Amino acid sequence: MAIIQYAAQPCGIIQLGERGELVYLVASSLHSLGLLRQIEDIYTPAVNDALNSFRLANKLPTADYCDPVTLRLLCGVDVGGDELMLLARACEVLLPDANELERFDFCREIVESGEDIGDRIRQLTDIGRLLDAPMPSAETVKSALLAYMLRSE
Repeated sequence: MAIIQYAAQPCGIIQLGERGELVYLVASSLHSLGLLRQIEDIYTPAVNDALNSFRLANKLPTADYCDPVTLRLLCGVDVGGDELMLLARACEVLLPDANELERFDFCREIVESGEDIGDRIRQLTDIGRLLDAPMPSAETVKSALLAYMLRSE
C-alpha cells in the first residue's frame, strides 16, 4: 500500500482536499463502522465529520484534519508525524496570539535548530502543559508541515 505524502513527506497528517490510498483506507474504515455512507479517496468535510464522530466516540478531541493518533487508532497505520503535531501544539500554547507568519517563523526556528523537535520543545516548555492543550488548528499544523518541508538539510 502506498502512503499518502504531504508534499513528498510521509507525516500521518491528512488535510482537507488531499487524496490517495490512505484517505481511501480512512474512508473505508469509517464506512465499515457505519459512520460514512460513501467511500471516497478525497479527504472531504464529510470524511472529516465522520472522523470527528469516531474521535468523540473514543473520547478524543475533534479537529479539521486527520492526525497520526486517530490514524493509528482507526486504521492501525503508523506513518509518524507525532513530532509535527507536538510542534504545532507548542506553537499555539507558547504563542497564543501569533499570526500565521509568526507561527511559521517559530516552527521554522525549531525545525532548523538541528536538534530533535521533541527535545527542543522540552527546553521551551513542560510537555504536560502541551498534552493538556486542545488540538492545534489546521492552519498551525500547516505551518509546522511547511517549516518541516522547507528545512535545509
